[in-house]
Amino acid sequence: MGITKFPAGISSQGVPVIGGSYYTTGTVFFVDSTTGSNGNSGTDKDHPFSTIDYAIGRCTGDKGDVIIVMPNHTETVTSATALALDVAGINIIGLGSAGTRPLITLTTATTASINVDADDITLKNFRIDLTGVDAVALGIDVNAAGFTMEDCDIEVDDTGGQAVLAMDIAGVDNVTVRHCCFHGIGSSAHSPVATHAINVSATGCDFLTIEDNYFSGWFLTAVMAATKDAEGMLIQNNVFINWSDTGAGIIDLGSTTTSVYGAVRYNDFSTNSSGTWTTVVVGDVLGKTSAVANYVTHFGQGKSGALCPELTEAHG
Repeated sequence: MGITKFPAGISSQGVPVIGGSYYTTGTVFFVDSTTGSNGNSGTDKDHPFSTIDYAIGRCTGDKGDVIIVMPNHTETVTSATALALDVAGINIIGLGSAGTRPLITLTTATTASINVDADDITLKNFRIDLTGVDAVALGIDVNAAGFTMEDCDIEVDDTGGQAVLAMDIAGVDNVTVRHCCFHGIGSSAHSPVATHAINVSATGCDFLTIEDNYFSGWFLTAVMAATKDAEGMLIQNNVFINWSDTGAGIIDLGSTTTSVYGAVRYNDFSTNSSGTWTTVVVGDVLGKTSAVANYVTHFGQGKSGALCPELTEAHG
């Protein structure tokens, strides 16, 4: 049986159609923790694999293979090698909406991590819980170019567990984070340890795109940091909220000597610290990026957001 009720599937001009806007000539695999087994063929929804990691191992690099993960699938990641995205050019697509989207939970060890170790991988429509064990060091470790994460919900902290860092991008090009939600409880009562939602840890992360995302949590340093030399960075149409009341910032793009080129535009910044520009932009600079139509507000001041960089004049 093909992937639809039609024995040969559905194709357009000879190219198989996989729902939505996905077209592929590669192999399509299915994953379902409820009905699946890694002893199955995995090639139709009635005979799915049971784990994403196993399905990745069955893919062939750069052939357009697609892994479809069924609604309500659950998978735990207990180490740095338990879920490695290490086959190039694959798409891993979660089905379902809201709470029925597949759930990946990091648990057991603080070294548990989702590792992106091959180029041009897409991860779409998942819930990712980084709170299964307290103080996970790094939730999503991006070590390969062309990674795209879309429509994902990332829980950074709750009253029982907090990730130190949700995502790190290790100096690789063409990474995109789009339509995602990074969230925590926004309270200091749980002894927060989160430093950033997204951090760029190495020079050369060119053409990084962070757009149409929602960030809300208690971050000790800044919601996002990209302090290494990079070109073509685009940060736009995001909501950044840092609940920290200890002067932590929203965004850190390095000093005036850091060669971070790009654009920061149409973002909303909200902080729980009062009165200074440095509580929004760490170091009081945006590297060498252009800044257009960004707005900022401080909680509890009873004022609407002010156009940056008039923060000090409006709220000082």
